[in-house]
Amino acid sequence: MFDNSGPGSGSPERNELDKLLRGWPDRSNLPLPIELAVRDIICAIPDEFVRSALNTTYHGRVGFPGWSELERDYDLRYPAGQRTDGFMTFKDYVFKTRLGIPGNPTAVLEKILEHCPAEPLRQHSPSLHHAVMRAIAEAS
Repeated sequence: MFDNSGPGSGSPERNELDKLLRGWPDRSNLPLPIELAVRDIICAIPDEFVRSALNTTYHGRVGFPGWSELERDYDLRYPAGQRTDGFMTFKDYVFKTRLGIPGNPTAVLEKILEHCPAEPLRQHSPSLHHAVMRAIAEAS
């Protein structure tokens, strides 16, 4: 399983992962968390694929500025992950606030993934390719 939050980070995702691992029935065969070198798994999807999928799905009404700009803006809004009043997860911030796409971010992500070509990860998403290769090496 891939995660971008280290042990003890306190993120909701990491708390759920830790809970899952603590309750895993077969202690001799625990899933291996592999740290992902991007803020969120969605950031591993190359900008050009996201841009193309959103353009097709929303008929040019949704502009995608790229993950770097979205991450920078999110960090300005929520410095060091501060969970202030009105806090939003990264996915909610990206899809609902910045891109103005209503509804469930997971549904939007599914639409994006439907448009992604099945090409080698190494070429299009080095960070995800690295995580997959590490997982394969650790499992061997």
